[in-house]
Amino acid sequence: MVDAGESARNVALDTMGGIVLVDELDLHLHPKWRREFVRALKRTFPRVQFVATTHSPLVLAGLDEDEVWLLESGARGSVRARPAGETARLMTANGILRTFFGVDRVDPDDVGGKLREYGFLASMPRRSDEEERRMHELLAELKAPGVEPQWEPRERTAPPPEGSGT
Repeated sequence: MVDAGESARNVALDTMGGIVLVDELDLHLHPKWRREFVRALKRTFPRVQFVATTHSPLVLAGLDEDEVWLLESGARGSVRARPAGETARLMTANGILRTFFGVDRVDPDDVGGKLREYGFLASMPRRSDEEERRMHELLAELKAPGVEPQWEPRERTAPPPEGSGT
């Protein structure tokens, strides 16, 4: 710890101690920094404990399981903290949003979901007859509100034989 009379400029960052509280740690940070920011703080200030809030999947992806606690509303406005019990490091952004934030859908509306499904089907050369039909159905549904996918479907090859599992 720093002596009260000692100048702060004479203190090495790796010897500083204390607790720092930060609300929305990632606020105003570029997405590239969000994942690395906590690690950089821990390297720079190894004796400082940071207690921070975030709503960023990118920040969570850079943390260990024991570093993440979830806050939940309780009865009569109380707040309860509990360990996350899972690590975000091994999850996709969608998995993090679902597990830690309760967000099941990331598409802004049905058009986004249809566009994603169309892109998936259009990229598969071995589409079944049903998948081919669905792809064309989706394309018509997308074009109705004026959405034009910027890619053409891959040329279709023979679908796998029924019951082949491939």
